[in-house]
Amino acid sequence: MTNVSTPTHTNDGRVTHQPLAEGPVAGTPRGLLAAGDLELARVFTDTVLRYLLRILPQVNRELSHWRTRAAEIPNEQLRRTAAEALAKRGNIEGAALFATLAPAAHHRRTVRALVAFQTAYNYLDALSELPSEDPVVNGEQLHRALLSALHPGAPHPDYYAHNPGRGDGGYLTAIRQLLAGGASLAVVGLAWPVLVTLTPAADRPWISGTSDNSIWSLIFSYNGVGRIAGQTGGAAGPGGGGGGLFGGSTGIFRLLQSSLGDQAGWLLGFAVVVGAGLAGGPLAA
Repeated sequence: MTNVSTPTHTNDGRVTHQPLAEGPVAGTPRGLLAAGDLELARVFTDTVLRYLLRILPQVNRELSHWRTRAAEIPNEQLRRTAAEALAKRGNIEGAALFATLAPAAHHRRTVRALVAFQTAYNYLDALSELPSEDPVVNGEQLHRALLSALHPGAPHPDYYAHNPGRGDGGYLTAIRQLLAGGASLAVVGLAWPVLVTLTPAADRPWISGTSDNSIWSLIFSYNGVGRIAGQTGGAAGPGGGGGGLFGGSTGIFRLLQSSLGDQAGWLLGFAVVVGAGLAGGPLAA
């Protein structure tokens, strides 16, 4: 059996050879971990590029559409509030980030639904903060539009019943109708994980990347918060893998640490440059 070692330079100039250390997962060579790191970097790169080159340009188009609709609102107060709500681009663009999780064929409809929902939320939240006879009742009535929009076929009461300003020219109705289609899309998008959940574990493969064989753990833990908070599910199968696929302390800068920083960290700078270019280009108009 050949022992694998790596050269190490000491302070006095001598070179010693140290056995190749195992990775953070017991019995896993660093070479295998490096392959996992490269795959994670590839997925991260693909997600960033997908968002910048496909999702964000459509967000700009959707915002342009809703700005045009907002400008047609007859009531001055509602028109101004709608424009101010659309100016909050940060949380609208952030909401659209979830569209990267949708299949490519559904990107456009998913972005439209996400932008519409966040636009409606910004608008209704801003309206509820304006002076009214009963702000609590007014706020509850306004926000009913969000719940109704996610239940196709549900009755739609007068959302402005307790609001001083009325007559939005169909602005809220247009958003609500678009969201109803988005709710149908969500049902379709959830079909796969629900089917996996309903399939007996004995009749399907082990869900790689989890320690409990749950598709929801894969989606929300391993491929979700686990990327920052730490991954505990193993990729080998039942019994777990004893740790994550890359090390480093947990936190928002985990992807910038030694395990992935030299492979994926540079993409953050690239994302900032490309994002700034898109934001200042003709698509942002």
